[in-house]
Amino acid sequence: MSDPSLRWRSLPGNFDTLNTFARYPADNSYGIPIVTPYTGPAPAWLWPYGARITTKEPVPGGAMHFYMDDYRFERVWARPIDTLSAIQRAGLVLTPDFSVYRDWPLALQIFNVYRSRWCGAFWQDHGVTIIPSLSWSTLASYDFAFAGILPGGLVAITARGLRSPETRVWFERGYRAMLAAVQPSLVLVYGRLPEHLQALAPFHEYPLQWRGIWPAQRALRRTP
Repeated sequence: MSDPSLRWRSLPGNFDTLNTFARYPADNSYGIPIVTPYTGPAPAWLWPYGARITTKEPVPGGAMHFYMDDYRFERVWARPIDTLSAIQRAGLVLTPDFSVYRDWPLALQIFNVYRSRWCGAFWQDHGVTIIPSLSWSTLASYDFAFAGILPGGLVAITARGLRSPETRVWFERGYRAMLAAVQPSLVLVYGRLPEHLQALAPFHEYPLQWRGIWPAQRALRRTP
């Protein structure tokens, strides 16, 4: 039976909410896209999505991150073409950190990992250099949390919110699992990596407060 959508001369604006218009190779049963590893130098600083770029050229030296509430960057998935030009101007971009919570159904966690990798693959397909941002929840997530990541490149994580003992335990377990699965050349850490994990792999930390860390920051303006 033919796809009824093929009979449309033009598709409604919200027809393809799952972004099936672009599908990418996968090395896993979930279909989570593979992204090309980044092996260049670590960014000198990170700045948040939502900062308006006032230059038409890619911003040198730094990288855009998505370590914030999901609703603040949902548009990059919901409107990937409309938001592409801003991503391209950023130059170097961490993939979206869509939330993966321990008490969420695995289906939702898998979907958010898929969305993060899809955005990375889509941006790479349009000339953007990306660094994959990885997150995990419980042991059950390790099968898909690192899918699509080839060994040897840089990866990014966030170490925010490690206040409770339980959260710290799950972070450490997942961090060790990530290192074993991905074997990154360098881990970019948004926040402070717990001291007892620092000897496990090369890492570079970035402060949670971004203002004032780039001398030429006049090219960026925080949107209201």
